[in-house]
Amino acid sequence: MTPMDGRPPSATTVRTAWFDGGAVPAADALSGAMAGAVLGALVDAGASPLDVADAVAALGLDDCALMFEPVACGDAVATHPVVVVMTAADHARLHDDGHGHVHHDPPSATLAELLDGADLPPAVLARARRVAGRLRDAAVPATEAILLVGTCAALAGLGIDRVISSTAAAANDELLRALADENGPQPSMSVTSTGRGVGSHDVTDANDALRVVVGDAPVPAG
Repeated sequence: MTPMDGRPPSATTVRTAWFDGGAVPAADALSGAMAGAVLGALVDAGASPLDVADAVAALGLDDCALMFEPVACGDAVATHPVVVVMTAADHARLHDDGHGHVHHDPPSATLAELLDGADLPPAVLARARRVAGRLRDAAVPATEAILLVGTCAALAGLGIDRVISSTAAAANDELLRALADENGPQPSMSVTSTGRGVGSHDVTDANDALRVVVGDAPVPAG
């Protein structure tokens, strides 16, 4: 894939995303706070919200929408993804006003089931399937599926082929453990962009936001 900056891929470097930091509350395998911070950091680093929205739309969850908003973290600003879910009451109000009709709430499904019915670009679908296979295969809320697929779309849009997580970030975030090709320090790289993401408005310190550094790093030996 050609990176968003238009430069062709190099045989000696690989577009890499390195994640670090992030204070995440204790949660289960894939919490909205976890997935939101990863996606927010990637959009903050330059991933197209429109590309992410297109991927999310492919899931067919018509009652859900994804938005992004800035959040002040000390002297820095991070990006916070917000999934808006239309409830039955919301649809009822639309119906009563004559401006819409009521849909059933989206059913819970496994990640694999949602991906089976999604018309996603091959690169996004392949990464999403790989991540889903590393996470629990149980019924998940629509919110979590949206954030996961949006993250995979953001990685593809930035042309990222290699994901590295610092040991500290991976310890806090199971989504990062599932996404990462490896854990370790930031590699030597030509940095193209950086970003901060949060999954909650409760994060108010810049050091607690999840950080991503995107750039071209040497292809790993072997």
